[in-house]
Amino acid sequence: MRVVFIPDPNTALANILAGEVHYVGEFVFADDHVATLESHWSPAEGGTVLYAPTALRVTVVQLRPEYAEPRALRDVRVRRALAHGVDAQLANDVLNSGRGVITHTLTSPQVIFYREIERVITKYQYDPRRTQLLMEEAGFARGGEGFFIGTDGAPFRVGVWSSSGAKNEQENAVIVDGLRKVGFDASRHVFSAAQLADAEARTLIPGLSTRGQPTESRNQYTSEQIPRPENRWRGENRAGWENAAYDRAFEAFTRALDPSERVRHIAEMERIFTAELPGIPHWFNPSVTAHVGALKGPVARQTPDAGSGILRVHEWEWRS
Repeated sequence: MRVVFIPDPNTALANILAGEVHYVGEFVFADDHVATLESHWSPAEGGTVLYAPTALRVTVVQLRPEYAEPRALRDVRVRRALAHGVDAQLANDVLNSGRGVITHTLTSPQVIFYREIERVITKYQYDPRRTQLLMEEAGFARGGEGFFIGTDGAPFRVGVWSSSGAKNEQENAVIVDGLRKVGFDASRHVFSAAQLADAEARTLIPGLSTRGQPTESRNQYTSEQIPRPENRWRGENRAGWENAAYDRAFEAFTRALDPSERVRHIAEMERIFTAELPGIPHWFNPSVTAHVGALKGPVARQTPDAGSGILRVHEWEWRS
């Protein structure tokens, strides 16, 4: 076996198409490379592109009173209305050709214990009518231009932020366009790489921000993870959400050894999270791996905690 490090995806693409490289791991190929592979490889003679739906995408809601714009984001009814206003299936079709996995939770729906989670969570299917009803409960109505306004006539305007990059910016456009269709005067904003390097700036994004989350994302919403001036804005709980019951469930989860007990604590965290919505989970984007037709055995991981993209390598073999 020979391992080759090729930092340029175009070079990696040329090598696998030429048969010089037989397997390319995750986080190398982008959508345009995948399209090239699939157009060059026939099912019978070429290779295989594998899709692993493991990259969670979440829209975080700014909940700090002094930074939330509009302040109504702190009203859970408004957050639920926003969640019902995202057409996740359409977005997944546009962004991932339907290969992602829609989720209402931080936990992948493809884990073996998901049934225990599913029975206690709140789901937010795309439902423009429900969006309107929730906004009316929160004191908003449709104005003359079709967007929500408050009882004082002030418009409900919300910015939706993403980091730069073609895929991220396309995702941002899809989410914003969808929210506008259901009555939210949403606008697109893109953070440059330099701006994202500023921990304070990325923490205090005033409206909504769509981002990726680490594999083990449950601890990202504990109070301990809130970025603050005193910890130099370190931490992943950018919403600034504090919930004592969630903290207790996470602490119990970290102490539990029995698998069924751990699942019970995960389900409790997801129950609290989906009820309060400091963030709106959308889908798990697929990571891509590819291998030539002569190589038999590679499989795509189906959950984020399934290890690296190279699974069961001891079973790989060359086709005769």
